[in-house]
Amino acid sequence: MSRRIWLNLYDDLFADPLIQGLRDEGFTTVRKHVDKADRQKLLEVAAEGYDYVIASLEEWDQELIDAARPQLKLLIKYGTGVNNFDIPYATSRGIAIANLAGANAQAVAQLALTHILSCLRGYAYACSCSREKIWSPYTGRELDGKVVGLIGFGQIAQHLSRMLEGFHVRVMAYDIVKNEKALQQHPNVEFFHDMETVLRNSDVISLHIPSTPQTENLADETFFSSMKDGAIFVNTSRGELVDEAALIHALNSKKISFAGLDVTRAEPFDCSNPLLTMPNVSVTPHIGAATLESEERCQRLMVEIASAFCRTGSHARIINPQFAQYQ
Repeated sequence: MSRRIWLNLYDDLFADPLIQGLRDEGFTTVRKHVDKADRQKLLEVAAEGYDYVIASLEEWDQELIDAARPQLKLLIKYGTGVNNFDIPYATSRGIAIANLAGANAQAVAQLALTHILSCLRGYAYACSCSREKIWSPYTGRELDGKVVGLIGFGQIAQHLSRMLEGFHVRVMAYDIVKNEKALQQHPNVEFFHDMETVLRNSDVISLHIPSTPQTENLADETFFSSMKDGAIFVNTSRGELVDEAALIHALNSKKISFAGLDVTRAEPFDCSNPLLTMPNVSVTPHIGAATLESEERCQRLMVEIASAFCRTGSHARIINPQFAQYQ
């Protein structure tokens, strides 16, 4: 069986564990980064003939999938979110899709905690003043004694709740599904079936839900108006979850005091976005999963997925097992 694999990875990404691991397993690796906006180049590279693809943010719709057929057998998302894949169409063409859910969860949770602390203490604002040679002491707030609300209680939120055990905080969580096992493992978390209760009572709100058509613009005007006055908003999930105009209004009106964002609706971010220059907003360029430890975990997992799939035609990480019916 052919083992030709396209790695659509950023040029500056350290990928030695991935490339060496794949070569040790007999794969022919082609590392070639194509930006998600360069549609023509994506189509050209996809048509070069690959059995496997490690994808990043590019849109794998019907057109791109057809360009890669009939040789393409497996798409692996370097990350968790698969909203850039047309999963039903890939399934109908006998193409498997896998992701790395959970492999980078603790890295993202650490960044969420970093944003929480930074917003409370005005850290990013204080640093920017110092860079401008402005002496501007800022009186912030402590995390101890606060209520932290988690919207979504998947693996990232669970890691964050574990980290929050080191502080004297109350942790409230909302999710559409109550995960009894996870809650037993995190007795410091109070679960609520209605999101508004969490929004109304939390000093900090941190988003941890996937981007789907149902969750787009979840954080809208109603969402922010339901938050506690002066609360902090943190998003390390997906930019599509937030109505940015509503967020800007909530910040300008002082309804919420600070926002910490690792994601924006447009990525790379639009340089004209007002959020980038607001003093009560800190923005990082989607680096939640970007730690050396997380990269190594993810890359070794991708080698495992590709190797197992090549041998058996399956792996536990495949999210559309129905693909086998169409082969």
